[in-house]
Amino acid sequence: MFCLFGYANNLNKVNINYLSQIKETTFLLGVLTLPIHQKLNHWFFGCFMLVSIVLFFVEKKTFSNLKNYRFLILGIVSFFLLRILGLYNSISLDHGLKEVVRALPFLLYPLCIVSFKSQIVDNNKFERKVFYALVVGCVLTAIICWSDVLFSLKANDIAANKFFGWKKSGTYLTQLLNLHPPYLGLLFVASIVFLVKELFYNKIQILKYKYLIIFTSIFLLVFLFNITARNSLFYLILISYTFLILLKKWRLLLIPISLMFIAALVIYNHPSQYYRIKMYDMLWMSKKEEFKDKRFSRLDGSWEIFKTSPIIGVGSGNDQIFRNEKYLSNNDTIALNKKLNSHNQFFEYLVSLGLLGGLTFIFVNLYFVITLIKNKQYFYLILLGNILIATLTESIFERVLGIQYYAILISVSVLAISNNSIFKKNQLNFEDSKSI
Repeated sequence: MFCLFGYANNLNKVNINYLSQIKETTFLLGVLTLPIHQKLNHWFFGCFMLVSIVLFFVEKKTFSNLKNYRFLILGIVSFFLLRILGLYNSISLDHGLKEVVRALPFLLYPLCIVSFKSQIVDNNKFERKVFYALVVGCVLTAIICWSDVLFSLKANDIAANKFFGWKKSGTYLTQLLNLHPPYLGLLFVASIVFLVKELFYNKIQILKYKYLIIFTSIFLLVFLFNITARNSLFYLILISYTFLILLKKWRLLLIPISLMFIAALVIYNHPSQYYRIKMYDMLWMSKKEEFKDKRFSRLDGSWEIFKTSPIIGVGSGNDQIFRNEKYLSNNDTIALNKKLNSHNQFFEYLVSLGLLGGLTFIFVNLYFVITLIKNKQYFYLILLGNILIATLTESIFERVLGIQYYAILISVSVLAISNNSIFKKNQLNFEDSKSI
């Protein structure tokens, strides 16, 4: 009898270990395909979440362990709850349900990712697996997009079709994978920052490996420039100077200075003038009114719509109808024809969900920023900072890739926070106070 019980117990452990391996593998494949292809990515994350849910029931401690991180998890989940609350004044139930489904990663990803805490032994090793998977995914993305360009180049073609020309950069470069450059830029910055972290802080002894990291970082940086993800580029420049100055690496400052000089030459001298328009004229640094980016001036329309229903918002779907009316009255034909949203996540929440949405967005992200600083998780703070900068000019949470990346990043940072001695001490004090 005891033998049978022991055999069943061992068999159960084997099954749990096998499921845990599948869970980790599918998650890493999901991260790897995040910058490559959305449909393929959804299949991997779907399998990852399915296995995670099974483990919740098979290994009960997996679910019970989540209670230690309930406030951090609730912060991410609150963005999903906003979509649930938004059902009451959505333009239609069907539209509202689509918004809820799109926001599901805010609910499912943190629960499934933070549950890794019960199975990973070395969090630093797990973190490196996750970000190396992202690096590989970004490298493959660049190879796929550039290969498509090289195969389509023609001899004696017009300047716009040359390499780094108008039709070989930006959204044209990424259209094969149906990816929007600003969102892809976030993933590339995360990969580059991680590789720099590896180079400076993991004390890599093998010289060939150091050169590989440097080459990969430059490779990703050139592609980031090619897709003209301006927010990510400017943010990367800012943190690189800040980082090197804080470390007093004065000689290494020549690297970003040299790269900026080369970029300036491309911007001003390329025959298609694409980069001059994107990086100079559109940023209000010239007098060419036809090229100036009007996304900030369009926020006036969103503000006027917000004032009509400041507490609960005008509702998802209704916001675009009112916005189009503003575009029409302002004779903004480009925004009207493209049905542009606010291009600012804070204003997007203000318009559709009122102060409830806007204040939730501010306070939740402020909570994460403070938590990361307190626990000295500066790597994740840098990456979150990139997202917050991007939300100034993009409605990040209105696209699945933006939702996924945010949910993954914050969830993985929760694992890092939970591994921090400061967090553990605070958690023990909290548990002791409960017992008293």
